[in-house]
Amino acid sequence: MLFRFVCLLMLAVVSSIAQAAVILQYHHISNDTPAATSTSPELFAEHIQFLADNDFTVLPLPELIKQLKNDEAENQYSAAITFDDGYDSVYRTAFPLLKERGYSFAIFVNSSLVGAPGYATWSELKEMQAAGAIIANHTATHPHMVRRKEGESEKQWRERMRTEIVTSEAAIKAHLKNMQPYLAYPYGEYSAALLSLVKELNYVGFAQHSGAVGASSDFLALPRFPMGSSYGRMETFPDKVNSMPFPLERVHLNDGRGQALDQPIVNADTKPQLTLELQSEAVAATVQCYWAGKPMKVVREGNRVLVQSEEGLTPGRSRYNCTAPASDGKRFYWFSQPWFITDKNGRWQHTD
Repeated sequence: MLFRFVCLLMLAVVSSIAQAAVILQYHHISNDTPAATSTSPELFAEHIQFLADNDFTVLPLPELIKQLKNDEAENQYSAAITFDDGYDSVYRTAFPLLKERGYSFAIFVNSSLVGAPGYATWSELKEMQAAGAIIANHTATHPHMVRRKEGESEKQWRERMRTEIVTSEAAIKAHLKNMQPYLAYPYGEYSAALLSLVKELNYVGFAQHSGAVGASSDFLALPRFPMGSSYGRMETFPDKVNSMPFPLERVHLNDGRGQALDQPIVNADTKPQLTLELQSEAVAATVQCYWAGKPMKVVREGNRVLVQSEEGLTPGRSRYNCTAPASDGKRFYWFSQPWFITDKNGRWQHTD
């Protein structure tokens, strides 16, 4: 029994020192834009100061992706900074501060909106790119990518999504001469069919659910910590940027009635179940999960952790967040499972 406990403890320690990093996601850096997608300039400056004061390595996104894929740990406190949509407040407010620090960052742009009121222009994007920014793909028109139009076939939907991606890619290359094969999903929504297309196009995909990233992360749907609204408050920022990916073996999804799911899309009133199969029973024993801001009942079966919402999900987007203390007692493992919910009949209701 003592030998088994020591082995479990050693595995937890080994897992805690694996390559890990966080990717931060911002939209507006402004006090005058929608609160849900905004971070105040003052708070953004606090975030950047915290990274500097705590010796974080802020990496260009391509370097971070390379290190993760190769499991090349150079600094256990690494981060990448990303902005979705390409708003002009990134150029006016965030860029000067990041440039002063020498921090690289990535901007995911919708090519049809570049230069529109409230958005950065191509010349401003070019200026930021020359200073080290990565300009990447956020589709041409910012659609809900997983949602088919009325009467649209699977083939027609797939071709429409391909056009969204390749049109934006062509525009970025035409104006800026360079673009990384990275796609940030609008609204963070993805499906099995969309991931298949993104893989076919040789892209790395970025979502909007929270969590740290590591070598075992899904490079078709990498998590990023959203920093808009209350998600970016300074009280929780240290825990988020210091977080680490769970030492996972597998993730299983089902509809709550025993039917396995190959994607996080469910109908309203479904109570989907998430199962985390971990490398360590010691970590499994300390996992806590939350849904809608409330603790969830956690069922443990050795190295497996099962959680399920007590109430049916409502149309829109939701997520289960799970954490567990790392072996050093200072950091947390962090995993988030997003859910994209249709109405009871499988139709999409929201158009936000």
